[in-house]
Amino acid sequence: MQRIDAKNYAPGGPQARVDSANAVIKELAIKNKCHLIDLNKILLACGGSTGDKESLFQNVANFNVNDGVHPTANGYKVIGTAVYQAIVNTEPKATNILCFGDSITFGYKMKGQGTITGDCYPAVLNSIFNNQ
Repeated sequence: MQRIDAKNYAPGGPQARVDSANAVIKELAIKNKCHLIDLNKILLACGGSTGDKESLFQNVANFNVNDGVHPTANGYKVIGTAVYQAIVNTEPKATNILCFGDSITFGYKMKGQGTITGDCYPAVLNSIFNNQ
């Protein structure tokens, strides 16, 4: 994450804060018997947020913004594929899917933002389901 000065985070930086929040989310998912897609773990394994042009997150090199939070088209492909895999592994006969969320679901600054066309993850998910 680049939008907030690192001095505002506890030791370990922004990732430590994300890990702490994710631990609570995982606990709640288990307690409530909910399926959880650990997108943070998946995105980190695929390269995560870096300062290079190839980063999965918007940054100065690829979007000319100091962001580090919102995905690029490639980041959304990773998210859409992970969500697709989770759906077919848990609800293989699903016919209606609701993508409910915030600016990440909306596809902030992406082609087709707020729709099921373009580069946001709902669009990627729609494309995968319609091309299977």
